[in-house]
Amino acid sequence: MKFQSILIAIATITVLAGCGGGGSDGVISSGSQSVTAPTTGGASNPAPQVTSLTFQFTRAQNLTLQLPSLSTRISFEFLDGSGNVLLEEERDFATVITFTDVSPDIKEVKLTARDASGYPIREIRKSVDVIANQDVVVNFEGAETTEIPNPTVRLLDNGYQETIVTDGNPIIYETKLFFLPVLLFENGEQIPIALELLSATVRDTSVARVYLIDQQVFFGFEGVGPGQTVGEVIIPFRNQNLVKEVQIAITEFKAQTPQLRMTPGSSTVARFDIIRPDGRVETDVANKAGAQAEFAVKPHLVGELTGVTLPTGGPAGTVEVDPNTPPGTLFTVEIRYQDPETGTTMVAVCSGGVVSPDIGTR
Repeated sequence: MKFQSILIAIATITVLAGCGGGGSDGVISSGSQSVTAPTTGGASNPAPQVTSLTFQFTRAQNLTLQLPSLSTRISFEFLDGSGNVLLEEERDFATVITFTDVSPDIKEVKLTARDASGYPIREIRKSVDVIANQDVVVNFEGAETTEIPNPTVRLLDNGYQETIVTDGNPIIYETKLFFLPVLLFENGEQIPIALELLSATVRDTSVARVYLIDQQVFFGFEGVGPGQTVGEVIIPFRNQNLVKEVQIAITEFKAQTPQLRMTPGSSTVARFDIIRPDGRVETDVANKAGAQAEFAVKPHLVGELTGVTLPTGGPAGTVEVDPNTPPGTLFTVEIRYQDPETGTTMVAVCSGGVVSPDIGTR
């Protein structure tokens, strides 16, 4: 029965030589590769017909056609004449690696030597010719060899952002940023980092805090800021640390009056300010010329709210209480502000309550 295989021998590139005498293999030089003729077994015992490719290198330093000493794994990609990948597989380093039942359309092989962490070290590309029913030994003379330098750290933003909206004292507009750190290599590979290898810091913890969750780095700003600081993601790579800096700027968005105390039949304006990371203060942003802001008045907890409205025609954020609204009614005023400086929608709220006229706003 006929079958095809690829035999990859990981050893120094040598010229194969058979011994003389009956039953031995002969080696025929064929340009960039060697073709080993099958052993003849006589009319009653025909030799098997095998199609295979054999690649030869060793694990050594400073030799162009050999693999670096750090190599522990090898990735194989077999391509056709159009560059399509027909077969790909990763194997442990060994002196002989065999791939069986391969396609005769294979025209090129790309090998990537990897260290124990799976990081690429060297890439080798070589054209090959699969010859039917022959064991072809590939000669790496003229192979394209590329050393892969140390990678850079890249932080992939997974797009998760959350705005925290609560009532009460100053509301900080909070965006939680999750990043997936990866090592980016020049051959285009992006390899995520195991959690146990990650570390991260924030230079000023009064502005932001950092946490490690799964394989992600999380910068949180709840209860801190405003201000500016730098976060650092640190990844060990072989005998050094690779560091990626993250510029962090926190903007605070808060109500001028965190709690509105209103009597039946009264009105007031809920005004909101922005404190920028550099300390600039913008007051009553909803009433600035051209401001894009939406207000909503909601029940404090659950249920329906009646008697507290946002009338039109006055300043943005005007809150009005109907004369018949009973004292003890609790509500919140929410603002959603399109901030032109950060390009984000900022959200803040303040609490409100209706009190008896004899208590007033004391």
